[in-house]
Amino acid sequence: MIADGMSDRVTLYEAFVRAFRCSRLHPADDEPRAHSALDEAESLLGTRFPDSYRLFVVMHGSPFVPDLWEVVVRRELAGHPLREFLTLDELVADNRTCWSGGMPADHVGIAGDFMGNLFGFPRVASGESRPDDLPVRLFDHDYCRVVPVAESFDGWLNWFVDNVVPRP
Repeated sequence: MIADGMSDRVTLYEAFVRAFRCSRLHPADDEPRAHSALDEAESLLGTRFPDSYRLFVVMHGSPFVPDLWEVVVRRELAGHPLREFLTLDELVADNRTCWSGGMPADHVGIAGDFMGNLFGFPRVASGESRPDDLPVRLFDHDYCRVVPVAESFDGWLNWFVDNVVPRP
């Protein structure tokens, strides 16, 4: 596993983005985001994102990674296929929509697949301490259930780096 400390975390995020980002379709989404923009999204959603996810977004924005999804599906890998990270505007709108449509209120989505499902974290109340990292879960909208995906955000990204052949 790559991520162990702060510099290892940065190295992991750089490796993930370098291998899987597809900037040609949504270049504006790749722009780093300010901490204040994340603070606003947290306030609107009534949650606190883990430091791991915040650092990723501050460094890389909301990468679009459709080639990653295609490789996971084509190679029939055990991981759940990821397509894109939600922009901060999408974070607020998509979570509110999904909560009203049956997504459990204790799940906060941060990324999606091609099927309308949301990867995310257990919701941490605004007044609680900010966690360093959190388990990643998937809200399956067809069955209206949340299933575990990875023990942590860093572990989730690391799985893709370790198990998916990067695009040429």
